[in-house]
Amino acid sequence: MTDNMRTGYPYFDRANLLLRSKFRAFADILVRSNAAFGDLLIREFEDMLLHLFPSEDLLAAGLQAYVKCAMNSLRLQAVFEKTGAYRGSSYEGASKRVYRIEDYMRSEYLPRVLLSHYLRPHHYR
Repeated sequence: MTDNMRTGYPYFDRANLLLRSKFRAFADILVRSNAAFGDLLIREFEDMLLHLFPSEDLLAAGLQAYVKCAMNSLRLQAVFEKTGAYRGSSYEGASKRVYRIEDYMRSEYLPRVLLSHYLRPHHYR
């Protein structure tokens, strides 16, 4: 799959186009995943997108949540490398800020965790 090539999987192609047009730092992530894992990844990703991100708005929101998380992870890693400790690393704190907020779980957390299984090679393996 080249940068411009369409795969014949409309949801995969739509995700690839959104990443390339709106999230440039992640523009080649699906191309790299396809090169590493082949058509199986595309078929599985297509099926998941079809059922859970059927509209352009849902897909864009899910990708935005993933990108936001990935960028925040980089910032938190930089803090850890400077200080040797993670900020707010208690379960109770995470539970209050994330797990107990149903709207946040549904609109950001769960979609980005699901997408990360296809967008991060070490998760897909």
